[in-house]
Amino acid sequence: MSAPERIGLIQDDFLDGMWAGRVRVRPLEWRSIGRDRVAKTMIGEYVVSLDVFQVGGTAYLWVAGQVDGDDHHSEHENMQAAKAAAQADYEARILAALRALEQGDGKP
Repeated sequence: MSAPERIGLIQDDFLDGMWAGRVRVRPLEWRSIGRDRVAKTMIGEYVVSLDVFQVGGTAYLWVAGQVDGDDHHSEHENMQAAKAAAQADYEARILAALRALEQGDGKP
């Protein structure tokens, strides 16, 4: 199951409850650092790097929580696909945390 499919299932499950239509995860805000695009979040940084920027080569994604020096998390056809995967990962993490609090006993 792809990341966008997983986020869809999590959103459906979470939003069917009392928060339906009232909750949305903010989109990641990307900034350029050389050939990389970086989005800083409360859970860490997402980084997308292209191997050959001028021809739109493979985009490599590092997700929040990866340590410097770790191999990339995933490879994508282009920058847009890598950013979409990063957004799906971010939304899944945020919604999963909210869902756990809502369905649990209220303790973090």
